[in-house]
Amino acid sequence: MNARQQQILFLTVMAPAVIYVFCRAAILDFTYDECWTFLGYASGNLGHIITNIPYPAANNHVLHSLLMYAMRLLFGNEEFFLRLPVVLSMIPFGFYAFQVMKRLSPTSAWLGLIVLIYQPYLLDYFVLARGYGIALAALMFSWHFFLKYVEEGQSRDRILSIVGGIIAAWANFTFLLPYLIVIGLIGLVNVLKDKSWDKHFWRDVAIAILVPILLFSLPIYQLIEANELYYGGVKSFYEDTLTSVAYSISYHNLPGTYLAPLLLAILLSAIPFVRLLRGQLMKADSLTALIPIAIGIASILQHHLLDSPYLIDRTAIMLIPFMVFSVVIIHGRSKHPWMRRIGILCILVATGLNFGLAFNLSHTVDFKEYADVKSAMKLIEESIETDEPITIGKSVYLNAPINFYAQEMNNLAVNASGLDYCAESPVYLLFERDTVCVAEKNVVLLKRFETSGLHVYNSESLPL
Repeated sequence: MNARQQQILFLTVMAPAVIYVFCRAAILDFTYDECWTFLGYASGNLGHIITNIPYPAANNHVLHSLLMYAMRLLFGNEEFFLRLPVVLSMIPFGFYAFQVMKRLSPTSAWLGLIVLIYQPYLLDYFVLARGYGIALAALMFSWHFFLKYVEEGQSRDRILSIVGGIIAAWANFTFLLPYLIVIGLIGLVNVLKDKSWDKHFWRDVAIAILVPILLFSLPIYQLIEANELYYGGVKSFYEDTLTSVAYSISYHNLPGTYLAPLLLAILLSAIPFVRLLRGQLMKADSLTALIPIAIGIASILQHHLLDSPYLIDRTAIMLIPFMVFSVVIIHGRSKHPWMRRIGILCILVATGLNFGLAFNLSHTVDFKEYADVKSAMKLIEESIETDEPITIGKSVYLNAPINFYAQEMNNLAVNASGLDYCAESPVYLLFERDTVCVAEKNVVLLKRFETSGLHVYNSESLPL
């Protein structure tokens, strides 16, 4: 297959997934985290975004918040355009991940591309206006140039790998972990291969250390002081990280898959071990296999030494590409044609079933409860016959979406109050996921939305 044919095939594989992501970005309601990012950061000032002062929150994915800020200035609060930087990041993600997989196994790279690009949990985070998609793209960029640097020894590739890692971490601070691992591996390469102590090496070291300190130290310090780094697990790397990633990969459809990542991790860990015994550690497959192992070790150490929570679901999303890479490595090392064919068939069937079961134009799996907020707000707007501001009783988790969509409603003014949906204060319209406390209130159910489970109630004292 020549280069032209490869380009056409790559575009053919990518195009349906990209179209799917574009459509969902235009259709899906904004979730709590997206609304919170817009209202708390992208609608504010640049200083607040960059420093996390005066209201630090882990919700602020700095680079992404800056890009959302720019989108707001250019296009207003239209959901699709606010999501556009993340949506577009899917293209470099697919491209650089494919370049990595071609280095791991040219014969299995196409299989890996299909598995990766049609992974529904990853596709969710190339829709949502959060920092994860941008971070994933930058991480793939970083890892591609790291492997290129190992093979060719060019300082240009080394600095590009460092810059990609910095961008990934700036887009989402949880990606500091793989960034630090990449920096450690760059140092290891220089020691073991003794080829890269050039005049640019110390420049690159300075960039790798000083730029993150400049960009990350203040906002992360603010998060620590505010106790905002709380999201995660407290059991173990296997129970929290690996099982939650397996559950996420299956899009919550196959809860019995918890053993799969453990078995995959065991198989994968054998590759660098065998390479080490043979004196061949500086190979693309062994170095790639080291990443999830190193993340696991670092997570365990962080938890026990710093009391940091274990990464779970979306905060561990950087593991998913490397799990797919492991499939490419293991499949590419198969010596028997019939085993390769069976492997291809099984992997493609599993990928197709998983994508087919997850396919939807209504919600993302982690934020399903916010799928109908916009429709609910439109229903309220159409029902109301007063120009006076109304109070919508709601939980704190619905506050940001309601305030976001209230901006678009010409005939709906919403009071800032009403955070406690069980409060005794007058609540004209009650909007909540369940009916707790509602039985004692003078309200009637207007509509229950099936996808999200959201309920819209109307106070009998409010004219319709």
